[in-house]
Amino acid sequence: MSALAARLEHVGLPGPLLPAWFAGVLRDGVALTLAGGHASFAAVARDGLRTLAARAGLAADGEEAAEYVLGGPPELPLHPDVPDGVRALRAARYRLVTLTNGSAATTRAVLDRVGLTDCFEAHLDVEGVGRWKPAREA
Repeated sequence: MSALAARLEHVGLPGPLLPAWFAGVLRDGVALTLAGGHASFAAVARDGLRTLAARAGLAADGEEAAEYVLGGPPELPLHPDVPDGVRALRAARYRLVTLTNGSAATTRAVLDRVGLTDCFEAHLDVEGVGRWKPAREA
C-alpha cells in the first residue's frame, strides 16, 4: 500500500497520511458490517479521501483527488517474496483463492501484471454477501 503515498502527494495530501487513511477505511468498513450496514470498499475509501481533501483545503477537488488515489491499487507492487511463494504453493498442489474486502477485479489486475492470476482457482470479494471480512458470511 505504501506506493499509494505518492498518489496522495500528487493530489496535495501528505504521503504520511496513508496508514491512517487506510486504517480508517478498514475500521469504517468493519464497523458498518458489525452494525448491520454495508458500503463497498471503494465508497468507504472515497469518503475518507474526500474528508482528508476537505480538511486540507482541497474540497473543490476532493472527488477528483479521490478518483486519482483510488486508481492506484491495480498498479500496486507485490511484496518480493509473493510470486515465488505462490508458485511454490501451487506446485505443491495447494488450492488457492483470493478474498478481498476490495474488488476482485483489482486483485486480478495486480496478479495479471505478474503472471500469477492462473495460480488461483477463484478471485473473490465481499460484495456478493455485503459483509466485510472477518464476518462469517464473507
